[in-house]
Parts: sequence; structure tokens; C-alpha cells
Amino acid sequence: MASAYRTGYPRVTITNTHQPTMQRLIEMIGGGVRVTRTLPRNPDHKERFVILIGATIDVATFLLAIRPYLVTKAHQADLLVRLCHLRMTRSPGKPSEEELFLVSELRRLNRKGSRTASAPRATN
Repeated sequence: MASAYRTGYPRVTITNTHQPTMQRLIEMIGGGVRVTRTLPRNPDHKERFVILIGATIDVATFLLAIRPYLVTKAHQADLLVRLCHLRMTRSPGKPSEEELFLVSELRRLNRKGSRTASAPRATN
């Protein structure tokens, strides 16, 4: 069986420093979210609030609801909705090649660092 790291878990994380905005999002989303508050290490930074949507069905439902408003993350949302659908409709066990591809592509697109997410990796 593939490890959880290799196959990933669909989730959406929303981070913001404006508490009223985050509170409104929580009301709009409803149940199925986890909220944390993080105090900054740097005194010049604000505290931040993090909403985590981790249940596969909740992730898909949320993304489908906000999809018409997405621009920058639209492609990632489409891929994650597809992954959620595959996870909800297959039998437990080995992930399909499509699932592994989707996880790999999402990791590539969400990679942090100086390289742009769409730039291919240089090979020597």
C-alpha cells in the first residue's frame, strides 16, 4: 500500500490576519473545519488565523462553491476536485496512476521557493 506522504490527503488551508474575515468564512463554510490561531515569532508581524478543511467531501464541496471566483488557483482547484472525486469513488487500496499523477502535479504547483510553480526543473 502506498504511504500517506506519497498519495497525500486532499485539504484546503486558508490563512489570513484579519479575524473578522476569517470568522465570516467559517460561518459561510459551516462545519467540518479546524481553526487555529498562530502568534507571530517576529513582533513586527500580526497574528494569523488558519482554517483547515480536511475531509475529502468538504474539500470538494468548498472548492466547487468557490470555483467561479478563482483565478490564480483555478487549475489547482480543478485538479484537487478531481482527486477528491477519485478518492470518494474508488475502493480502499492502491491508488490509481491518475491519483498519483494528480498528487504529483499538485505538489509541483504548490511548491514554495524562488522557482515559479510553472517553470520546469532544469536537467543536466
